[in-house]
Amino acid sequence: MGAFLFLPMSKIVFPLPLLPDITKGVVIAYGLLLGELISNKKLNSPLKLSIVDLPMLLFCIAVPLASSLSNGLGLYDGIVSIINNYLTYGVLFWAGRRYFNKPEDLRALTIGMVYGGLICVPLVIFEVRMSPQLHTLVYGFFQHSFLQHFRQGGFRPILFMSHGLMVALWMSITTTLCFWLWQSRSVKYFWKIPAGPTFFLLAISTILCKSAGAISFMLIGISSYFVYRRQSSFKHLKWLILLIPIYLYFRISNLITASVIESMAGNLFSDERVSSLMVRIMQEDLFGDKAALHPLFGWGWMDRAWPVDPGTGEVLVQMVDAFWIIIFSTKGFFGLITIYLALGFGSYSILFGMVKPNHFINLKSSPYKVDAVVLSIVITIFLYDTLLNGMVTPIYILCTGALTSCYTNCKTERFSETYTEEISINKIDIN
Repeated sequence: MGAFLFLPMSKIVFPLPLLPDITKGVVIAYGLLLGELISNKKLNSPLKLSIVDLPMLLFCIAVPLASSLSNGLGLYDGIVSIINNYLTYGVLFWAGRRYFNKPEDLRALTIGMVYGGLICVPLVIFEVRMSPQLHTLVYGFFQHSFLQHFRQGGFRPILFMSHGLMVALWMSITTTLCFWLWQSRSVKYFWKIPAGPTFFLLAISTILCKSAGAISFMLIGISSYFVYRRQSSFKHLKWLILLIPIYLYFRISNLITASVIESMAGNLFSDERVSSLMVRIMQEDLFGDKAALHPLFGWGWMDRAWPVDPGTGEVLVQMVDAFWIIIFSTKGFFGLITIYLALGFGSYSILFGMVKPNHFINLKSSPYKVDAVVLSIVITIFLYDTLLNGMVTPIYILCTGALTSCYTNCKTERFSETYTEEISINKIDIN
């Protein structure tokens, strides 16, 4: 988490063959692999792969290889793509599977993320007041367009991340985690600060990030607690994650057009926000048209998937934001399906009650009763964000692996010593 929050946003060209350039995400992956080698954790507690690992295995190995070969890019290019996918997604996912596979591990993860949000609070306030300067002060350069971080007559903080929207989502998610832990009385203090004031500090910082999307996600996360508390089940929360594949299907099939989205957004947000959204939708439409030419495995790499004018050869759009359209353009339907299955299965298994009654939670004695639930909510929020933005954050990939292990360990009754009461997960009492 420290690497995610404080390492610089830069790229160092790596001269060795096959290996990708050095970026923040690659450094984090190398750090995890080195830590595993030093701690010898792999030998002491080996990870047993199961059917739930298949989507990530396919995305890291089969999909990039098929994409390269189907585009005539050759085996070498396929191997490079495999390594890139493994370091970006696989290492983090399986680290979550291996190291956060017990109830107390999920608690450490949720509390650690709240602490990470608290660390960012003074930094957010500093950049809102003094302008986004921390990355420049520490590393000597600004990592993005300064103009994009001036919003509503003030500054949008960016800290040490790739964009202010990434900061906003991080603060939104940590606020949601804090709220659930506070309201469920699972945690009373964070660094001797009462949980209630901690929540309000995080919520104010989220608002100061000036992102309508992040504020909306925070409200979804908070309101989901009250929905669950009132219903005592996941009956309505299931729709949170179901809306993701529904949206993807409608967008790819063009059943939801740009004009429909513009009309709906106009009823909820300001003209400036709607204009920003429509730029993203226009990008999706252009990339979607190009991706439709290679629908199964995509174009391999983004430079080949970029839409251009057939007459002049000039690019039709300067940038692309949404994660889903990037994956669809480069890895096709198979890449899109496997990555969303891999990232969403853990949340899906919790929200749909796939963990059976006597496998999961002793509601009256467990101090960890909300962690898997709220992590499922915030990962669903992260997946919502991937429909708009392409800023995949290592900590969220780690969480998806942890939730997947929650499912597999419950199914094999590895939680049974802690959770034995035969009460369905759909009846968790978080009062």
